Amino acid sequence: MIDAAIRLVAREGLTKLTFRSLAAEAGVSLGAVRHSFPAIEDVLKAGLQRCLQLSLAHLESAERIEDFLSPAYDLILSHPDMAAFEVKAMIEAQGRPELLPLARAHYDAFRDFTRSFLEAQGLAPDDALVQVLMALGDGMIYQRVVFGEDHHADMARQIEGFRRLVRSMTGDRADSA
Repeated sequence: MIDAAIRLVAREGLTKLTFRSLAAEAGVSLGAVRHSFPAIEDVLKAGLQRCLQLSLAHLESAERIEDFLSPAYDLILSHPDMAAFEVKAMIEAQGRPELLPLARAHYDAFRDFTRSFLEAQGLAPDDALVQVLMALGDGMIYQRVVFGEDHHADMARQIEGFRRLVRSMTGDRADSA
């Protein structure tokens, strides 16, 4: 049901997520949906949690700072509905105060991961650097959702640009293009 909710929101937007539409998308009864999720916010929470778990699992594969955004790119390519779900849920949280704690918890988890990643790289995880890395990832995801598959080449260039920037700052020119 969670995957069905992610697909539905990605395709039609958050306003189309109802118990009935979720039941139809998942191919289950309305009663099964209501039994599993007492409120639509519970569906969104479960969807955001699924996205977070998958995202963090992918991000953990980065071993160096210059590779930090590469797993996000790979994840967007392999799970485009997930990216759209996250963006649409975050935007909707702006006008729905009950969703704001979900959005905040989602961002806090990414912030904590990013801070830990920087520490593991031997970098001081100051808030400004954490925010910049998160903004870069958010920008890539947002652009992919808005521009669709046509944006893949731009995303690949963004990843390479990030790598060149990091290498220029660290003095590591070994793999430069």
